[in-house]
Amino acid sequence: MFSDTDRSRLIEAMRRTGTTRLDVECGADVMTLGVALAAQSVTAAPVQKAASIIVKSPALGRFAACGADDGLAAVSEGDHISAGQVLGYVELDGARVQVSAPKGGVLIGGGPQQGQIVGYGDPLFKLEADA
Repeated sequence: MFSDTDRSRLIEAMRRTGTTRLDVECGADVMTLGVALAAQSVTAAPVQKAASIIVKSPALGRFAACGADDGLAAVSEGDHISAGQVLGYVELDGARVQVSAPKGGVLIGGGPQQGQIVGYGDPLFKLEADA
């Protein structure tokens, strides 16, 4: 996602501005940078790429869980999800758009309620990505 040079530049900018935390999202990848502020000096905290993935709504409409009328098994928190697996649908005016997992992992955040109105880009599910 970012080179070591890019991360160093971001950390330096955080030190100059007094920013202690920065979350950067690029597609399904999320990077969190942290800088600890000491009394006299500023040191960089260890930086780790977050292993969680937020699955966002591909459209505006009402959420429909998979497993009701599509012949698929319903998904719930704690389930292992495969890359490309259907997690649910967003429906509007008879059109149904699949919500699919971009990567494999464990579902750590349950989805919205059946019939809940969701907007384009709204977070629907959270996955802990496979290593």
